[in-house]
Amino acid sequence: MIQYGTEMKKVKAEHADAFVPDVPIISHEVGQFAMYPDFSELSRYTGPVRHEAYAAYKKGLEEKGLFTHWEDFFRASGALSVQCYRYDIETALRSEHMSGFQLLDIQDFPGQGVATVGILNSFLENKGHVRAEEWRSYCAESVVLANVKRFVFDAGEEIEVGLLTSSTAPDFSAEAVSWSVTVDGDIVAEGRSELHSKSGRLTRYKTAVFSVGCDKPVTALLDIRAEGTEVSNSYELYIYPETDVTITEDKITANGRTVAISRDFEEAKRTGALYIPAKGEADLTGEYCTDFWCYGMFRSISESMGKPVPTGTLGLFIDKASELLCGFPTESYTTPRWYNIVSHSHCADLDGTDIEPDVWVIDNPERRKRLGLLYRVDGVVCCTSRLWEIADKPEVKHFAASIVNGICND
Repeated sequence: MIQYGTEMKKVKAEHADAFVPDVPIISHEVGQFAMYPDFSELSRYTGPVRHEAYAAYKKGLEEKGLFTHWEDFFRASGALSVQCYRYDIETALRSEHMSGFQLLDIQDFPGQGVATVGILNSFLENKGHVRAEEWRSYCAESVVLANVKRFVFDAGEEIEVGLLTSSTAPDFSAEAVSWSVTVDGDIVAEGRSELHSKSGRLTRYKTAVFSVGCDKPVTALLDIRAEGTEVSNSYELYIYPETDVTITEDKITANGRTVAISRDFEEAKRTGALYIPAKGEADLTGEYCTDFWCYGMFRSISESMGKPVPTGTLGLFIDKASELLCGFPTESYTTPRWYNIVSHSHCADLDGTDIEPDVWVIDNPERRKRLGLLYRVDGVVCCTSRLWEIADKPEVKHFAASIVNGICND
């Protein structure tokens, strides 16, 4: 399938080599990961220059009782947007078949439905989601990269990390990559990977192999540096110890405690069960990434073409101090530890209520619905993630155990 404009064309190739180019290939308009608007900018549009869309968003959010959360939504969606940009950039840099990439855009664009896709605002100023030095650690002429199959691991599991550099600088050279793994500031593994092979702008090094032991969930920081240079990078890995948790469609048993799962709210209220509602036809699907470019533009395009309307959400805003998450350490924004949980969920429509979810799903400011993934209604704990579908994942076990503890300790 080849995309051109908003259309797709199916082509037939005799063999896979037909897709390997013999001319330089540069990707076009990579990125476009939307985030929540920064409403503090409104006062800067003066005289003949006004931001009518932001003003309309602000009024609509105030009417829905959501405007008080705009700064939380701005920071949380911005952190996820930066993460998504990074993964796209690094994927391009790791590919030997890519000669370059073009981002659209690293600044907000007030046209075409208002696209808040910028790492910079419309005034070309940093929004504060990422430091310039951090951005250049993975988006520059020369970068050092890790290649991991996933970011979540069991404690003690052997972790293999591919190491490589990508550089278009004619004088760049590094004979080895030094690496270290720290947990709470303490080094738990370190090593040096020597050069393995070179191909064009890519230099590959021997695979780093290590494991991280722990008796509670931890975030391990993998730091890598191309020796003899200032080129460095870092990655967060999420490590979970073994825990006695069993998850089925009917119940969760965690460390000797059992909580039933019900799809009937009244039954859950009567019995103290965890309420996991079935996904309705009108419910939004859980999406890890933020919306593409902007909801308004692609909603209208989809409707005109008779295609499904994009989900249009902007990640999670998480109350990391919630009693339901005491056993599941997390940031206030979406990180890979949430990928499976979100991907097997839907968004609960809480419009018309004043419910403050423990885990919000951030809606775009045009539709501005009150959405939740984990929340309480009349004392009933509600979760929209179908945990039994991902019961073997270590982070899901700890998430489920944390919910069980929260319910049982009430």
